[in-house]
Amino acid sequence: MAPVSDMTGAWPAGVTPPPPGAPAAPAAPLILTAALPPALSAALARARATLDPARAARTPPHLALFRHLPGPMLPALLADIRALVADGPAPDFTLELARVRSRALMARARSPRLDELRAALAGRWHGLLAPGDIAPPPLHVTLAGRASAQRPELPPAPLLSGPHRVPALLLWAHRGGGERDEPVWTPLVAIPFRQ
Repeated sequence: MAPVSDMTGAWPAGVTPPPPGAPAAPAAPLILTAALPPALSAALARARATLDPARAARTPPHLALFRHLPGPMLPALLADIRALVADGPAPDFTLELARVRSRALMARARSPRLDELRAALAGRWHGLLAPGDIAPPPLHVTLAGRASAQRPELPPAPLLSGPHRVPALLLWAHRGGGERDEPVWTPLVAIPFRQ
């Protein structure tokens, strides 16, 4: 596996990558996301900044696989992730715009390989998962938490739909609290796929 310092491009624009070395296990919950390709991540970030500035300021665009992993278990979780990522190629995914509950605007992701990977990790972590991670919602990127009166400035259809390749999985610590316009996730480690 490439060291963290070699994966700085996997983190979304505007996120300061973590320093090289093993991250300390935080007490805070951990979030595991699939890294988005840089051009797609930047386009989605621009759309979110227009449609939902408060959400855009707090979290980058992301495909969350797990949202409440136990922080003190970081070394064991990381070993499981690395073992499964080493077993296969980088997953592909496609996106499709959809309005869902409360008219939120989302881009739903379709990726059989990411679904398989998530199921395999959930099997290894039986007993560690919070209720929301046992039966999570389908993979998606939230663009706006509710309907906006503004005409959405969305990425061009070919860029949005894909297919896209996931370069890495990203582990974050949830900081919580803070001001309304402050980021609430701290980047911990990027785990690259074989390309």
